[in-house]
Amino acid sequence: MLAGLGDLEQKLGRHEEARRAYTDARVLYRAEQSHLGEATVLRGLGHLESQNNPDVARQYLYLSAGLYEAIDMKAMSDLARKEAHALTQEQPF
Repeated sequence: MLAGLGDLEQKLGRHEEARRAYTDARVLYRAEQSHLGEATVLRGLGHLESQNNPDVARQYLYLSAGLYEAIDMKAMSDLARKEAHALTQEQPF
């Protein structure tokens, strides 16, 4: 639920609130050892940071890709890596 709140706050342009919701969600997902939840939150953080902090965004996206890969979600892993690579080319998504 907090990950969804982060998505909503991001869409509304409330970046600090989004960051807080994503961070809180990540703590909970890590405690539950939910790789899917954590990967989703990390990808959301990557999107959030893509405009202002591309280096940080890439780190989040690569972490997300690794978690997706660990749970055999190759398509999502590939997508997160593609998004990270796009930031290397300075083309935010």
